[in-house]
Amino acid sequence: MACRDHLTGCYNRYSLERFFQQHTKEEGIILFLDLDGFKQINDKLGHETGDFVLKEVSLRIEEVIRKSTLSGAVFRLGGDEFVVNLIGRVSKERIEDIATALILSLSSWDFHTNNFSLSSSIGIVSYAKEEQSLTELLKKADNALYRAKSSGKNTYQYF
Repeated sequence: MACRDHLTGCYNRYSLERFFQQHTKEEGIILFLDLDGFKQINDKLGHETGDFVLKEVSLRIEEVIRKSTLSGAVFRLGGDEFVVNLIGRVSKERIEDIATALILSLSSWDFHTNNFSLSSSIGIVSYAKEEQSLTELLKKADNALYRAKSSGKNTYQYF
C-alpha cells in the first residue's frame, strides 16, 4: 500500500517518481488532470460523496488508458489531481483522442441534476529520452492545465 493511494487505489506521488525514473530512457507523455467543480461537491454534498467521486474518477481514467492499449500508469497526486504517464512515442492525434476520451468520460455525471457541473481540465506535455526531470515536466504540465482552466475548463492544452 505504500505505493498506492489509500482512497482510489491509483499509484501515488512516490510511485510516479519511481515509475518515471524507470522509464526516462524512453519518450513519453504526461497528462495532468484536475477536476473542475470538485470543491462544490465536497462543500455541498460532503466528503463521503467527494471520496466516491474520486474513486469513480480513478476508475474512469484507468478505463480510458486501458482502452488506449498504450503502456503507462495512472497516479493520484492528491486532492483532485491525477497524472497519467504514457510511455513511448505517441502521435499527436492519438494523444488528442485520449484527452478527448478522458474529458468525455469525466464530464458525464448525475450531479448535473443537482446544479453541479463536474468535468476535467488537462495539461499535456511530451518528453524525449532523458531530456528533463519529472519536476520540470510536472511544472510544464501544470502550466498547460492552468491555461486549459483559464480557457473555459473541460478541455486540454499542450505545453
